[in-house]
Amino acid sequence: MYEEQRLMASGLPFSEAFSLCSSLRREGTLDEFIESNEKHHTCKCGGNGNCPDCPNRNK
Repeated sequence: MYEEQRLMASGLPFSEAFSLCSSLRREGTLDEFIESNEKHHTCKCGGNGNCPDCPNRNK
């Protein structure tokens, strides 16, 4: 369930995250997919959307 939570944190709805993780677990490629799908941003604005590349900018 941890992987589903990580995908949901990146903006994917739960139903899609759950089905995607189930199929990727069967294939054995879940870890690679999760790592490539996460956005690696260290927010300097505290989530206020003030960073130039802040993922919270359009919320």
